[in-house]
Amino acid sequence: MHRLNSLLVLALFAFSGCASTKFTAEKNSPKSVILAPDVSAEMLDSSFWIHKIKNPDEVKMTADEIYIWNNLNTNNPGLFLVDLKKYDSVISGEEIRGEIVHYTPKRKWYKKVTTKESEKIIELKESDWKSLFKKMNISPLGTFEDFTANKKASQNKKDFPVRRGICVARSNLRMIPDDDFYSDDKDFWFDDAAQNSGILMNEPVVVLWESLDKNFLLVRTAYCSGWIHREDVAFCDDEQFFECFDWTKKKAEGFITVTADRFLLPDEYVVGFNASDSLKSTLPEFFMGTRLLCASWNQDGIVENFSPRVPHGC
Repeated sequence: MHRLNSLLVLALFAFSGCASTKFTAEKNSPKSVILAPDVSAEMLDSSFWIHKIKNPDEVKMTADEIYIWNNLNTNNPGLFLVDLKKYDSVISGEEIRGEIVHYTPKRKWYKKVTTKESEKIIELKESDWKSLFKKMNISPLGTFEDFTANKKASQNKKDFPVRRGICVARSNLRMIPDDDFYSDDKDFWFDDAAQNSGILMNEPVVVLWESLDKNFLLVRTAYCSGWIHREDVAFCDDEQFFECFDWTKKKAEGFITVTADRFLLPDEYVVGFNASDSLKSTLPEFFMGTRLLCASWNQDGIVENFSPRVPHGC
């Protein structure tokens, strides 16, 4: 489990005092992908869509307007957005159950099983769903039959603790604690039915539950819930958690926003990083829209971690 005083803080320090700096990513050749129907290769490049916009550099909303808009949407009960700051320290088992995907006999999911000799498509049966729900650690929340019939659990009425965390890597929010690709149409394999959404580094989450093997956490973001790899979340205190909100009200010099489609943090900016080829893939990669706080020399642990990097005699 990462802690917030490790990789994330080190990455933030790399941008200390760089609020106005513009970062650009090198143009890499796109990886070979299978395109869905009616999708062309040109559509994979942002310029295709930017050229369709009249005055693409026009400022659409001011910071104050964005702040008002966000609050209106977050506090609108008709929308799916949630104000994570208002989450209690405990949550009922019924509420957790409401965040977990429900199985019904009408739900059809398919999975490809590949061997050296062949590839076949199988439809998930009730036994497969039971195995998935076992991985979700549902026994304290009710039986598989409770979930199937969407019944309230009768054997457990207690509340469970809610923990706060921050995502420390670009990650996936899955409908199940599983990385396999599933389709709800055996003839269409362009959309993973188990993929709920994605999440950027430095996004706050509330942690509601954990899988039976403890490798996945069920988290709630402001826009959806899902299962995320445990190592992609750092638990934090209230102060660190509340720093990740209301960016439009923060001073511009206090944080940066990544505007390139992707930006790979060079290894020389990460203290203690071994730049051997075997570890290159672990370098922090930031995606467009990621917001990072700028570190301060007054921050706990900064001097101890970075004093060898302070310039001398110049």
